[in-house]
Amino acid sequence: MTAVVSAVSWQRSQVIEEYQRVDRKGWEDAIPSNATLVSCALQYRYDSDTPRPIATEVCGEPYTIDTGTGLGQVVQDCVYRVYENYCTYTTMDWLPVETLVTTGEDLRPYWPTFELANEQRQGNSTERYVITFSAAGDSFTYSTTCLLYTSDAADDLLCVDLGDRRIIKKKLPIIFISSTFASMCVHMSPMSFWIFTMVTHL
Repeated sequence: MTAVVSAVSWQRSQVIEEYQRVDRKGWEDAIPSNATLVSCALQYRYDSDTPRPIATEVCGEPYTIDTGTGLGQVVQDCVYRVYENYCTYTTMDWLPVETLVTTGEDLRPYWPTFELANEQRQGNSTERYVITFSAAGDSFTYSTTCLLYTSDAADDLLCVDLGDRRIIKKKLPIIFISSTFASMCVHMSPMSFWIFTMVTHL
């Protein structure tokens, strides 16, 4: 079946992070070394088969087992409920404070522009590309989101333009859609959903 590229759209997002003081909770032995301890209290953490410094022995109901001698033996299963300090503390960490977004319905995606203030940095960048194919009176839409650092504009990408025609050969998924040289591109792999072959450019 031959499908025609009838529409494209894109969205690019840029997260801005700021270095801030935050309140957190966690087990005392996992608190970062640069954190400021606020308070701690003993809480149940895990069960142990052997005694621990701060633990409560908990036993189940006694029961009888066959010893093979004709006499039964009464046994009881016990574990030690271990308690450790669970604390509230403050520390410094990078937190998202703003997400900048650009969108379009053309073949010229661009990233948001921004200026970083003191104690700010660039966070994750995400891309979303959508290609709509028309074929036999129906529309087929394919989209994907990928992180900037996994984006690949390699030479083996199959680029599309409005009016391009493709033959849908097999129902297999798209791995991701990227952009390069002002064209929308589809990165294929043997495990993907749909494989397209260019027929002609209208």
